[in-house]
Amino acid sequence: MAIVNMKKMHLLGLKSEQSYILSALQKTGVVEVIDITEAEQELDGEVQDDRIHHELTQELLDLENKLSNLKFGIDFLKPYVKSINPLIYGKPSINKDELSEVLSGEEKVLETLQAVFDLDKRISQLKAEESKLQSQIEMLLPWRSLDIPLEQLGFTDKTNFITAVMPRKARGEFEEKLDEEGLLAGIKTLGESQDDVYTLIFYHKGHSEDMQNLFKEISVNIQDFPGLKGTPDRIIKEDQKRLTDIEKERENIKDESKKLSDQRLYFEILYDYYSVERDRKSALLKVADTDKTFSIQAWLPEQYEGLVNNEVLKVTDTVYVEFGTPSEDEEMPVLLSNGKLVEPFEVITELYSLPDPRGIDPNLYMAPFYFVFFGMMLSDAGYGIIMSLLTGYVL
Repeated sequence: MAIVNMKKMHLLGLKSEQSYILSALQKTGVVEVIDITEAEQELDGEVQDDRIHHELTQELLDLENKLSNLKFGIDFLKPYVKSINPLIYGKPSINKDELSEVLSGEEKVLETLQAVFDLDKRISQLKAEESKLQSQIEMLLPWRSLDIPLEQLGFTDKTNFITAVMPRKARGEFEEKLDEEGLLAGIKTLGESQDDVYTLIFYHKGHSEDMQNLFKEISVNIQDFPGLKGTPDRIIKEDQKRLTDIEKERENIKDESKKLSDQRLYFEILYDYYSVERDRKSALLKVADTDKTFSIQAWLPEQYEGLVNNEVLKVTDTVYVEFGTPSEDEEMPVLLSNGKLVEPFEVITELYSLPDPRGIDPNLYMAPFYFVFFGMMLSDAGYGIIMSLLTGYVL
C-alpha cells in the first residue's frame, strides 16, 4: 500500500493528571512520545506554550463569535416559536447520539443561521427605507398643491420659479414690497403651518438681485428638492404605495421566519455545546498561565487522530490537544502499511533501512523477488535435509 501519513501531537495538561493521560495514550498503542516537558523545566518549550496560549485565545474568540451569532438567531426566532412552560414540560434534553447528529449537521444549521441574518438585514434595510420615505412625505406635504414638476423649478429663458418658506406675518409685507419696488414678480401660497407659509415665487431674471435682497430682508428661505422628479403629489403617492409594499415585505419576512422557527432548537443545542467548550477552553487558558502543567509531543498515524483525542478526553476535559502536519524538513518515524501478501517482507526492509518518510514504500515492488529468492533458499534447504537423512540411513 504505502507509507502511513503521520501527525504530530502537542498536548498540554495538568501535572496532577499526567499519569492518567500517559496511561490512556499508552493503551491506544499508536502513539510514539518524543518529549515530555514540565512547565518549570521548560526552555524552548516556553515558545511552544506561548503559541498554545495564542491559539487558545483565538479559539476562545472564535467560540465567542459563534455563541454571539447563535444567541442572535435564538432571540430572532423567539417570537415565532410556540412557548412552552419549562415548569410544566421541563427543559428539552437530548442524548449523546442526538448531539452527535446535530454536530455532524452543523454546516446545515449554520446555513439556516445565515438565512436568519439575511432576514434581519432585510428588515433593517426596509426600516431605513421606510424612515426615509416617511421623512420625504412629511417634507413634501406642505408643497402638495404645487402642480409644477420639481425638476422644472428654476430659471427659464426670462423667469425664475422657486419654492420658498417665510414667516406667516411676513406674507403680506412681502407682497407690499413687491408693489412698492415695482418688481415683476408674483407669489402663490401652497400651504401653511402654524408659523410659516409655503409659497411658489416667480420673478423676472432682470430683478434677481432685488429679489435676493428682499429675501434677506424678510427672512425668506429657499427650499430645494435635489434629486426629486415629478409633482409633490405624485411623489407622495408613490412613496405611500412603496410604504404599503414594505409592510407586505415585512409580512413575507415573518412568514419566512416562522418556517425557520423549528431550527431554533438546533441553535440552542449548539449554543449550549459551544458554551461548555468556551468554559473548558477558558479554564484551560487559566491553567496554561500557571506552573502546574506539563506538555507532551508525540507522533501518531493520521487515521488514529480521532481515537487518541477521544481517549484523552475520557480522562479529563482540562487538556489541550493539537494535531498538526509535520514540516517538510522535520524528521518523523516511518510506519509501513501493506496487504497480507506483502506484510511478511516488511521485516527485511526494516532490518536494513526504512524508506524516507516522504518517499516510496519499496516492499510492494520487491515482494515478488523476495518470494522467489526465499522459495529457492527454502528448496535448497529442504533438498539438503533430505540428502542428509538418506545418507545417514544408508550409513
